[in-house]
Amino acid sequence: AHGNISCSLHMGTSPAACTWEHLLQGQRITVHCDNMAIVQSWSNQSARHPGILHLLRTLFFITAKHSFIVRLVHLPGKLNRIADALSRNQLSLFSALAPQANPQPNTSTSRAGRTLSHQMEKLLHRALAPSTFNTYQTGIKRYYDFCSTHHRKPLPGTTRTLALFVTDLSLTLQPRTIQVYISAVSYLHHVNGLESPTTNNPVIKLLVQGVERSMPAAHLKPKRQPITNNILGQMLSQLDRDHRTAHDRLMLKAAITLGFFGLLRVSEFTVANQHGFNPEQHLTMEDITMHKDSMVVTIKRSKTDQKGEGCQ
Repeated sequence: AHGNISCSLHMGTSPAACTWEHLLQGQRITVHCDNMAIVQSWSNQSARHPGILHLLRTLFFITAKHSFIVRLVHLPGKLNRIADALSRNQLSLFSALAPQANPQPNTSTSRAGRTLSHQMEKLLHRALAPSTFNTYQTGIKRYYDFCSTHHRKPLPGTTRTLALFVTDLSLTLQPRTIQVYISAVSYLHHVNGLESPTTNNPVIKLLVQGVERSMPAAHLKPKRQPITNNILGQMLSQLDRDHRTAHDRLMLKAAITLGFFGLLRVSEFTVANQHGFNPEQHLTMEDITMHKDSMVVTIKRSKTDQKGEGCQ
């Protein structure tokens, strides 16, 4: 029931953003909400319910594309009687509390126009892998927060704005993460039809090199070492001494050996969480064919196969 209520609340915000997106550009919008879970999910840009997560991503994409900021603030329903009456479909009470409200709906775009706009947002959203989109979300939010704090115009961003942003990131982040956030800012500009200040920019390139050279070696993340046959054997032996159930030990052994001998990325044979499983993308029993002396595994989609052509 909680998930349905949360979805309903989000479904009211996303269509509103789609309808009025062209009027909201450059604005800072504060939305009062009496559901603390919704406020927290927007603040964290994550949710366990897949429907809510999809709506969150859609709304975030719209705000990023049209350069406006939405801030959710918790406000108990008893302190926001007008919105509370409308959400409960108490129209008589709503009319009494807000007599100036227009009883007739007023939209600035046609239904067909909103449908096309929504479809365009979905296609642009699907251009990125989910994991990449999530990372870009974090980077874009960090960029907007930086611009707000330092009174810089986010779109179109200038070389100096981005240079200051990179300098700010260098205080807390690793060079590799900084590179990803720069790509996120570039993506933000591209979806808005703007030329990115990161494209072939020697200043930004030199600045990142400076960050890499100035970063103490002790603060750099160690490079991931390969798993050798000896290490594989130690991992499997450790599982035999583990307190997990026999089923879980066998499952983990199968996953580890499959990843090792198949030279697979982790994302090609695992799922980030139980809510993120998609049988059209992730490994299922139907993707495994057993033969007398071999096994064939079909990988439907991977980091280097974003179109899902598949390989064995």
